[in-house]
Amino acid sequence: MSSLKREAMKSSYLKYGIIIASTAVVNIWGIAEAYNNWMSIYSRLDTLNKAVLKELSGKNDGWIAEDHEAFTQAVMRFQGELEAFRGYVQSVAKFTDDVGALYRAYWIAISRIVMAFAVASAVACAMLLTPMAANGAAWLRTLGVLATEAIALATSRLAKAIFGVAAAFEASVAWKGLLQGMVLEPTGGAKVDFTKAKIDMSDLPSFQKKPGPQHGFQWVEPKKNLPEKYGTSDKLGQKPKSPTGQPHTLGGGNVRVSSGQSLSDIAANAYGDPSEWPRIYQANRGKIANPNGLSIGEILAIPAIPE
Repeated sequence: MSSLKREAMKSSYLKYGIIIASTAVVNIWGIAEAYNNWMSIYSRLDTLNKAVLKELSGKNDGWIAEDHEAFTQAVMRFQGELEAFRGYVQSVAKFTDDVGALYRAYWIAISRIVMAFAVASAVACAMLLTPMAANGAAWLRTLGVLATEAIALATSRLAKAIFGVAAAFEASVAWKGLLQGMVLEPTGGAKVDFTKAKIDMSDLPSFQKKPGPQHGFQWVEPKKNLPEKYGTSDKLGQKPKSPTGQPHTLGGGNVRVSSGQSLSDIAANAYGDPSEWPRIYQANRGKIANPNGLSIGEILAIPAIPE
């Protein structure tokens, strides 16, 4: 047996194959663990998104001011940014799994090459004990060359696949982020160190803690000094009358809700007074599910009132 081992070691070409394969030694279990960690972050971000949005959705009750629109836009932007971050995490997890899959396939191929070489080498080593010992030795060297070539080919394909995955990751995540950072970073006189910025909102009325609707407090939009509509008064300061002698009325008809419009906006357009929004709300209670969030394109009836 010792003699057979010494003869088998003469197949020096296989040593180069072992050296080539050693360049692809990685922690496959660590790659799999990294993928699981990224996917865990991805799923937890989904739970976080739902929990935060559920919490924020209860913060807009009783708001009739323009602050409600700003708050809603901020919540929507937060949701969009969080979804974008979740997409980034998912991309990193996918690329990590792709790299792990490439290495797993590589080592499975290497194991098959080694098994085939071991079986053929056993036959060649047995030939060393026969008059065909010279043929057996030549066969061992040939097997070493073939195994080395197969290992080199598999390693070359692995390298190309890894470079392809890295290029795809760079194109979709890293390179795009680098370009955005280069474009968005201010320079010169526009460069500001925001780490030293401080915003004091303690004196802003919209951020003061006030009792909720259950205590009789209601958020309302401040009344605006809108110009009086043309024809609403005559030269003597009296309200004009129609040709029939009846007072003119405000409102009436229907209106289609446009983007960003609130009940206060519609009341200001129809009556010249945004505080008349409850009148429109009461006339359309069957259509309006939430007075703070109108549906774009919804048709609302505008009740007529005397001027």
